[in-house]
Amino acid sequence: TNPFSLTKRQLLTYSQLSEISKHPLITIASHSMSHQNFHNLGFKFANWEIQKSIKYISEIGGNSKLFAYPYGHKNSYDHLSEYLLLKNNVKFAFTTKSSIINNNSNPLQLGRVTLMNTKNRGYLNGLIKGSFYWWDKILNRL
Repeated sequence: TNPFSLTKRQLLTYSQLSEISKHPLITIASHSMSHQNFHNLGFKFANWEIQKSIKYISEIGGNSKLFAYPYGHKNSYDHLSEYLLLKNNVKFAFTTKSSIINNNSNPLQLGRVTLMNTKNRGYLNGLIKGSFYWWDKILNRL
């Protein structure tokens, strides 16, 4: 176990990530350095989280224009984090909101959902037709 590690889980090495990023069907992008809630970080630390993670992503050949907010719920990011992403040339950021994406969507608040049961036709059909969006709307998570 690495005494400097933030987790006991075995993580991919720098060279493993670099190798994976070369695969044409895989995109490696930033998710921050320490998976903190951006809403509470303040300018200096949020800027460090974004800049440093984008630096490493660029070095391994990942896509520095994409970012996924840690946690991703509506209270985990704010206008400051969006400003810092723009300042660092990020074009698209992903939340965990199940929003329907269209031409008017904020590119720094794009929704995503988990593909958990890809063998169930009903699940996939509901995902495609926006059922998760309505579920999140009912639960006031949007």
